[in-house]
Amino acid sequence: MSDQIITLENGALFDKEGGRIVAGAPMDSAQASALARIRWDKRRQAVARGMALASDKFQHEYDAIEAIATHQTVLATTRMGRESTEAAKFLLRAGDFLEPPVQTLDNDTVQSLAIADSLVAVRDIIHELVKSNGTV
Repeated sequence: MSDQIITLENGALFDKEGGRIVAGAPMDSAQASALARIRWDKRRQAVARGMALASDKFQHEYDAIEAIATHQTVLATTRMGRESTEAAKFLLRAGDFLEPPVQTLDNDTVQSLAIADSLVAVRDIIHELVKSNGTV
């Protein structure tokens, strides 16, 4: 193996010269699901922080969610046209009153999504390493 290629903790091969991953790490569906959950949790935490920063009247993220739901309810029940429909869909989905559409994915798509999630996770790891150490 070249001096320019290093193996990361997760088994992925990173090309230092090119600055990118040249071969992904092996991953099973449980690991891909765990990575997807981590990404979802990070997004949720970012939204919660944004809600808390947006206004000092919200003591908790749920206060902001309640304010959004209130506004969307007014919109859904007092307006005509697309905006009321979209507001109603938002409320019904957010409250788990509306079943999400069933989505059937073939095995190749599932594997592609798992690979994409693993690459995002590896990118995040490399970004953190560079940020904290100045290098990988």
